[in-house]
Amino acid sequence: AAFMAGGIAPGMNRHFAAELLPSLAPAGVWKAALEEANDSVNMRTLPDIYGSDIDPRAVDLTEQHLEYAGLREGAHLTVGDVARVEPPPGEFGCIVTNPPYGMRIADARRANEGLGALARELDGWSVFALS
Repeated sequence: AAFMAGGIAPGMNRHFAAELLPSLAPAGVWKAALEEANDSVNMRTLPDIYGSDIDPRAVDLTEQHLEYAGLREGAHLTVGDVARVEPPPGEFGCIVTNPPYGMRIADARRANEGLGALARELDGWSVFALS
């Protein structure tokens, strides 16, 4: 989502075997496409990224991935229970949560109630749960 907001094409920071195959990438076509993709990047439109996890290893791994993607600068990550995290500033945004695997039904209901309360508190925000 951050790449989309910044106009960053998928795979911009990767190399592909097709780049080396003249039959698949005629002279100059690959380079021209990459230059066009680079010209469309607008780092000023990248959103701030907020993240939280109760597991410090997950936060460390997220930091590594953000660094690799070139998005670490606008990221604000914390270790803690999502129920106790302060909502990020702003009138609108998007929250995506991934509940732990193996949650019991009672725990899932409680988590959904908390997510619903958060969604009501953040009027104008979109809230999604991956399952």
